Amino acid sequence: DALWVILERIKARESIFNPDGRHIHHRLLEFGWSQRKITIFFCITTMIVGIAALGTHAMGKALALLLSFALIIAAFFYLRVIVLKKDKKQVL
Repeated sequence: DALWVILERIKARESIFNPDGRHIHHRLLEFGWSQRKITIFFCITTMIVGIAALGTHAMGKALALLLSFALIIAAFFYLRVIVLKKDKKQVL
């Protein structure tokens, strides 16, 4: 999440040290999720990644890590599209 936000700030030519609402928990809040629901989501995601890491060998761990990154990036893009659509509806 932090790396993704840093890359977005660099792309937008903004300081990487300025706070903003680009982190995934802010986006989930904008999506209407409660703090409790976000915490449970993060805990479950961490458990799934942890179980995958414990239950696989070296090559499987690399694959699990890549799959986790792919899922996180897909979630970021999905949330970005939803938030952008929500913002457009509010403008209209």
